[in-house]
Amino acid sequence: MGGELHPVSVTSAAGGQRVEYNGEAFHVQPDWTFGHPIFRGTINGREIHVDDEGFLTEFDEWDEDLAKVLAANINVDLTDDHWAAIKFAREDYKAQGETPTIRRMASVGGVDTKKMFQLFPKKPAKKMSYIAGVPKPHGCV
Repeated sequence: MGGELHPVSVTSAAGGQRVEYNGEAFHVQPDWTFGHPIFRGTINGREIHVDDEGFLTEFDEWDEDLAKVLAANINVDLTDDHWAAIKFAREDYKAQGETPTIRRMASVGGVDTKKMFQLFPKKPAKKMSYIAGVPKPHGCV
């Protein structure tokens, strides 16, 4: 809300999850079923759907404003180089039906591996995919 972070803690509990927020605990019993988005919520006034790791499940819900929010969530300050990688990832995903790997980013997207690690430290493919609104690449943990 208003650009503020509101951390929560979620743990398994009988028949659902225990969610702790701001010193209070809540028992949540979702109507979620496997294969469906695990979360529906709003960011910047519009509904989004994400999986259990926070990746968008609906390609068309993404836009640059949402990318800025997602990047801020993981402490990435977006530059023109970030946008080039993100836009390639989205275009490639749309054309190939699969999120590009770091190798593909280098060979086809023109963003070499070293640059990917500079732009998205520690887990470049996963972080780039998260911000780009595409699924986590196969093989990423």
